[in-house]
Amino acid sequence: MFFVMVTTRPSRRSAPTTTTANSTTGKNAATTITEDHFEFGGPIGAAFNIVALPVLIYGLYFLCGPAGYLSISLSPFQLQFPTIQVQWTDFIQFHAFAVYLGWFFFLAVLERILPAKTVQGTVLATGKRLSYKLNGFSSFIVSVAFCILGHYFKLFKLSYIYDHHLALITASLVFCFFLSVYLYVTSFRTGALLARGGNTSSSVYNFFIGRELNPRVGSFDLKYFCELRPGLIGWIVINLGMAAKQLEV
Repeated sequence: MFFVMVTTRPSRRSAPTTTTANSTTGKNAATTITEDHFEFGGPIGAAFNIVALPVLIYGLYFLCGPAGYLSISLSPFQLQFPTIQVQWTDFIQFHAFAVYLGWFFFLAVLERILPAKTVQGTVLATGKRLSYKLNGFSSFIVSVAFCILGHYFKLFKLSYIYDHHLALITASLVFCFFLSVYLYVTSFRTGALLARGGNTSSSVYNFFIGRELNPRVGSFDLKYFCELRPGLIGWIVINLGMAAKQLEV
């Protein structure tokens, strides 16, 4: 979570340091304060989550996949894991990267072109307010309709999601990692408003939580967009892909 703090109580673990952003550019100056207020288990928990969450996603695939599922017997207790029958080429497929990137940028285009109500966000430390486009539901309707009609008219097969699910997992994880690196690096530019929770003394924790308050490319808010659209709408599309595969078999 990203949040800017102008004044705060010093942490017992670390004395706060202040920096002034944009004081020489003619823009409103903002004071950010570094404070070691940790959540998610602090830096150790952040590092654990960065490594463990991708492992968990892969684990869910292998514990319930084409080769079987996890079997648990209580009387007597017995735990039987499914047989893993994959090759390394199943993890990385360039067409899966193309599909994932296409999905991401398809939603970005919808966010830009669909009619939307524009609202003003909260007042920032600079005294400014950012504008936000509210067209998530219409993006959801258009996305689902596009997937269903495209499958019906044989422009593509939704069952691709099932057949190449492992490669799509890899594509999404790689994309998310590099996007996170981009957001972390660009948060060091002059004038960036920093989040209180992501402006600690731990680089690992800052990377995990998010260092910048409102990362944007022009008026396109990456935090606002990525928090809901690719993932939540994507869940519905994944369900459609699984249903399409069920109809095939």
